Amino acid sequence: MTTQQIGDLRAEKGLDTSSEWSIWAGGCEGGESVEDITRRANDVISTIRDIQKDYIDDENGGNVMVVCF
Repeated sequence: MTTQQIGDLRAEKGLDTSSEWSIWAGGCEGGESVEDITRRANDVISTIRDIQKDYIDDENGGNVMVVCF
């Protein structure tokens, strides 16, 4: 769907159309919540840390950074 189509659909449903819609702020109907996405991102980071543990613990470290905020 385009942003315009989403705006039209929101108007049909009586939802706020006074501000510009953004997937980051407005989400999508039936989609993941911010908490769901955060949990999924943190799971990926945890998996990467497990895989890279030997390099993370090595005194020489590594050169990759993965963050979730």
